[in-house]
Amino acid sequence: MMRNSFIKTTLLLILVCSPVLAQVGIGTTQPDDSAILEVESTEKGFLPPRMTTNQRNDINSPAIGLQIFNLDTDCIEVYFANGGWRSIGCGDCVQAIWNFTNCGKTGRFGPSQAQCNSSYSNTNLEGNVTISTQGIQEWTVPITGTYKIEVAGAQGGGENAASSTSGSGTEGSVVEGDFNLTAGTTLSILVGHKPETALAGGGGSFVVDGSTPLIIAGGGGSDGANNIVNAERNGRIETSGGTLPGITRADNGNGGNRDTTSGGAGGGLLTNGSGTNTTGAGLSFFNGGIGASGQSGLYLAGFGGGGARNGSYGAGGGGGYSGGSASGGTAARRAGGGGGSYNNGTNQNNTAGANTGHGYVTIQRICL
Repeated sequence: MMRNSFIKTTLLLILVCSPVLAQVGIGTTQPDDSAILEVESTEKGFLPPRMTTNQRNDINSPAIGLQIFNLDTDCIEVYFANGGWRSIGCGDCVQAIWNFTNCGKTGRFGPSQAQCNSSYSNTNLEGNVTISTQGIQEWTVPITGTYKIEVAGAQGGGENAASSTSGSGTEGSVVEGDFNLTAGTTLSILVGHKPETALAGGGGSFVVDGSTPLIIAGGGGSDGANNIVNAERNGRIETSGGTLPGITRADNGNGGNRDTTSGGAGGGLLTNGSGTNTTGAGLSFFNGGIGASGQSGLYLAGFGGGGARNGSYGAGGGGGYSGGSASGGTAARRAGGGGGSYNNGTNQNNTAGANTGHGYVTIQRICL
């Protein structure tokens, strides 16, 4: 009885005195000046509230910094102002990185199942990538947690070669963000290709959950010698595609536009570039992402919605969330705009015109 009275008295003193002292020490008489509460022990630990995900989700208006232990995920979780509930440490968290590539395939069409099987042999993607629509790689999230995804669009073509010419500024964008992914979710991944020929756009790279885009990087538009107009040829970090003066800018996941049939517009997430796939227009992600063929197959764009030149003084736009527009008809307007990007993640890092070569997608599980 006396012991219980002592405990009650001690707790009462803590509650009464705390507002005055503004600090509480448990196991110590000298809490650190920076702490309102310091718990010290060499024999016992601190035990936060333990609950399931559903119980956590029932918390009304959680405060920023609120902490719980999630029994479903075996993780300590904290509520953040940007991002909501996020894991900061998990019992079974194993750091892992999955690198998605073009599987050795180049050009306007994506890789086959056999090509990806060969490319991913003896990696952590072996047996874990399925291709239902040619070129679009399907991968299932192995465990619930926080993942960092980095996506790069492919570079665009130069004036006389498929690779970017010096100083041409036709590189793809690189975008990065953190995502809370649920085990069993199947992601659709398209890795953009650089074009096979000059005057054609690079493909965008896409990561999509069902019909919902997570993160997309725009491909570079094509360069053109003697180009004197202000063409936005780099892969962009804005959602809209690059354009030229006088051509309506594409946005909201739509394909790019063109001012003459000599140009080839890039495809977006939802709709194709202006024209047909064999007259310079890149196809949208949801239409397969095939790069364009222009001028009777003389110019070939990159997989991922790249557009291609289709006539005199034409150029191709880059594929992306929104396609790059393209022009043609005169040397002064021979250029293609870069594709737009999209990032629905937290802790974003987005850079325009940062990638040369083919695109890529890297997914990394975060263990903190």
